[in-house]
Amino acid sequence: IRKVEEGDKLRIFWNSRLSREKRIMPFMEALSLMREPFCCTFVGDGNGLKSARRFAEKHNLMHGKNQQVVFCGRVPHEEVLDKMIKQHLSVTVSYGFDTQGLTLLEAEATGLPVFFCDPDMKENVPKGGFVMADGCSPAQMAHALDTIARNPKEIEKMSKEIAEKTHVFENVKVKGSKD
Repeated sequence: IRKVEEGDKLRIFWNSRLSREKRIMPFMEALSLMREPFCCTFVGDGNGLKSARRFAEKHNLMHGKNQQVVFCGRVPHEEVLDKMIKQHLSVTVSYGFDTQGLTLLEAEATGLPVFFCDPDMKENVPKGGFVMADGCSPAQMAHALDTIARNPKEIEKMSKEIAEKTHVFENVKVKGSKD
């Protein structure tokens, strides 16, 4: 079960290609509009990585005190799972065509609530285990993320909902793991 301790930044996890169809730049803009503290870890590569990094640098998101993004690039699957179990919220912001099947299954298997903006994604995530923005604009995404950051008990509640509806692997131990 995910818990957000007092004073924790919202830990957001992007596990996907960094590309136009995955809507990396609208999401980067959403992060720049957030008011609440967060740390967003990006795992993945793609043709949008350079643009995302430039945007993060320009908007002081790489080294900000309260708001920070970390780009890990492509990493081995075992490392993805290790990173995933330390997060509060998985993100997928594709809209209208992408199901993100494996990303959603991995989030579900580790009890990680999911954030999205495409209403069709509700079919792929256990009821009560997600946050959905009111729309797909950067401002709407930022508002939804700020709202969840101000209500950290919701992370725990969503995580419990996932655990009750699926088999959650709480003690994920991956070959070669440092923990």
